[in-house]
Amino acid sequence: MGDNVYADFDGKQTFLPSKETLQRDWSMLAQEPHFKRFRKQVPILATWDNHDYGKHNGGAEFKLKQLTKSAFLDFFNEPKNSQRRKTPGI
Repeated sequence: MGDNVYADFDGKQTFLPSKETLQRDWSMLAQEPHFKRFRKQVPILATWDNHDYGKHNGGAEFKLKQLTKSAFLDFFNEPKNSQRRKTPGI
């Protein structure tokens, strides 16, 4: 999966995400009925796309990259001792 959330777009315009907007977007996805049903029925191997990362075509300069990584891994229930949490990227 990729483009799980559009952390830098509200449907009308792009913006620079904040901790609050990132949490809001992941919370909205968690509450979406179709996704909740899908998540219960289908194993998910998640990766991220530029929007999930937090900034369209963003790179290493994005200041919230560690926060977005943690939010992503928490959302997909990645174990706290997972190697994915210890290396750069997803």
